[in-house]
Amino acid sequence: MQAENGRNETKHEIRSIAFFDIEATGLPSEEFNRTKITEISFVACSTEHLLATKFGDLPRILHKLTLCMNPAKRISDVAEKITGLSNELLEHENKFDENLVRTMFHFLSHLQKPCVIVAHNGLRFDFPILQRMLMMIEMKLPEDLLAADSLLIFREIDAFEEFQKAEESVRPLSPSMQTENDLPDQNSITPQYCDDNNEDEKAIDEFIAKELKVLCPEVLKNQTNIPKDLTPNELRVMNELTPVKQLKAKNINSSPDGPHKSDLGASTSATPHSTEALIEKFNENRKRLRENPPRSRRDLFGAKKLFNLPEIHQRCFNSKAEQSHYAEGDVMTLLKCAIAKKENFVRILQERAISFNEIPALGKK
Repeated sequence: MQAENGRNETKHEIRSIAFFDIEATGLPSEEFNRTKITEISFVACSTEHLLATKFGDLPRILHKLTLCMNPAKRISDVAEKITGLSNELLEHENKFDENLVRTMFHFLSHLQKPCVIVAHNGLRFDFPILQRMLMMIEMKLPEDLLAADSLLIFREIDAFEEFQKAEESVRPLSPSMQTENDLPDQNSITPQYCDDNNEDEKAIDEFIAKELKVLCPEVLKNQTNIPKDLTPNELRVMNELTPVKQLKAKNINSSPDGPHKSDLGASTSATPHSTEALIEKFNENRKRLRENPPRSRRDLFGAKKLFNLPEIHQRCFNSKAEQSHYAEGDVMTLLKCAIAKKENFVRILQERAISFNEIPALGKK
């Protein structure tokens, strides 16, 4: 289903992007999918202006709409603490009604088309909640409105950036991993170093598969370059991680969705020489891992990379985002992060955008 993975077979030449966020009465999982909106915000610009904006700047032309509303429902203590919005504060505000939807409808219709609304974790939170609110009053937003989840987009951008790094060199082993000279004496080895530790083996297999993943899809196109002695577990993990649709020992096909020159802005096709070098370095890393297992899974993979909006902003600008959990503040943070990765963001956005009306309402499938 399109709305589950954010994939769309048709590439849209999107002309307007409306970054979007809501604040709500709580989490759907804790409110039996009856969550309501307390604040909604759109900040929109043209795709052309976004691409023309310099890193750290904002487009000169921005279209904004921010509205608060009385949810006519108790706001959870956690939501109140996070958002600063309480039932008392919203007591005299109007509800989510036909007038509010018409305002949103006219705002979005004013933008250049095709238009897409973009929310962070939108497919699991913002979009289903908004759809439920619309369904309750039997109204819809423009039929041609598109939607995309920026959480998925930034994850994909990160994967492509890892791929680009792999063009120069396969990721080296973590500095915290032990070298042969650093290994303890055989008689003093503790269980966490034992080669027969099943969890350690699985972790190493997963890391090796990820190492090979960064070579996809260009390296995997040449079947003769694939290491011949991959373990069944390595093959299994690669099947789960790589964009290649079918990955078998004797038949490995490259993904049609792999990066191309037009996608990345510069050629990512691996030359025969660079392909051989990548495979050679991969095999060296693989051999060293097998001979000298790391102390822990954290040493192997490093800290887990998070993709919530504050973490993405921190990685993009090396600073904390301002006004977190104000709807408009979060939207402005999302806009700034999109500009920081603008070429890849727009490219992936055009591939991932789906019809907003195809997204099911909260509690529906």
